[in-house]
Amino acid sequence: MTTRLPGVGALCPFVSDRGAVATQSLVNVELGDRGLAYLEDGLAIDDVVRTSAF
Repeated sequence: MTTRLPGVGALCPFVSDRGAVATQSLVNVELGDRGLAYLEDGLAIDDVVRTSAF
């Protein structure tokens, strides 16, 4: 089984010491960066997922 784009694993994971974000399908790197920024600001993971801007 493969993803839509070969080598997408180089693009989809975003990791920091506060948590990790993984995007899929059409990778939007802005979502990963924004998710990590929310985590760095102290937002709980469940709140990051529910955020409409994410």
